[in-house]
Amino acid sequence: MQKRILILTAGFGEGHNAAARGMRDALAMAPADSAVVEMHDLFAETYGFVNTWVRKGYLAMINKSPNSWARVYQWTDRQQDWASSMRLLFQARNQLSQLLLRFQPTAVVSVYPAYPHLLDQIMGDVAPPFRRVVCITDSITVNAIWFRCSSDLFLVPNEQTASVLARTRSDWCPAVCPGVGTHTTVPSPNTSCAPSRSSMRAAAISSMGTPT
Repeated sequence: MQKRILILTAGFGEGHNAAARGMRDALAMAPADSAVVEMHDLFAETYGFVNTWVRKGYLAMINKSPNSWARVYQWTDRQQDWASSMRLLFQARNQLSQLLLRFQPTAVVSVYPAYPHLLDQIMGDVAPPFRRVVCITDSITVNAIWFRCSSDLFLVPNEQTASVLARTRSDWCPAVCPGVGTHTTVPSPNTSCAPSRSSMRAAAISSMGTPT
C-alpha cells in the first residue's frame, strides 16, 4: 500500500528544517509507488509576517540573551499539560485539521514539538487513522515538550538521546528498522554518524505505515 507521509516542520532554528528536508529528500528517492510526501511549515503558512517576527525574536534571544532562553527552556521542560497553551494556536490547529482532511496521511511526522500537541487536541480520545511519529531534534538533553504527547514512534539523532528517552518514558521502546540499526535515526548536522539516505529511506518506508 502506498504511504502518504506528512512532514511538519518550523523555522525556529535550522535543526528542524534540516531533519525535515533530509527525510523528505530520502523518501523522494524511494520507488515511485512507495510514498507520497508533503512537507509543511504551518506556522509560516498560517501566521505569515507574525511568524517571521516571532522567529527573529526567538533567534535573537538564543544568541543575545542565553540566560533568558535558559529560563524559557526550563519552563517548557517543567510543563505537564500543554492543552491550555496550545489553545492559543487555534489557527494553526485549524490549518492542520484541514490539511489532514485533504491529504489523508498514513503517517504524520512532527519535526517541531508543538505539532504532536496540536494533533492531541485535534484527535482527542479518538484513535487517528494515521501513525504519529515525533522526530526529536534535541540531542542528549531532551526537553520534555517533545515526549509529553501521544506518539507511535520517536525518531532520535543518536544512541545517547535514545537512552535518555528510554529512561524518561517507561512505555517507550526502540524502533528496529532495517538498514539503520537498533534505533530509528534522522540526519543531524551536529552528528557525524548520521545514517545514509538509503538507510533513512528504508527506515521511513518500513516504519511509517498505517497503525495497527
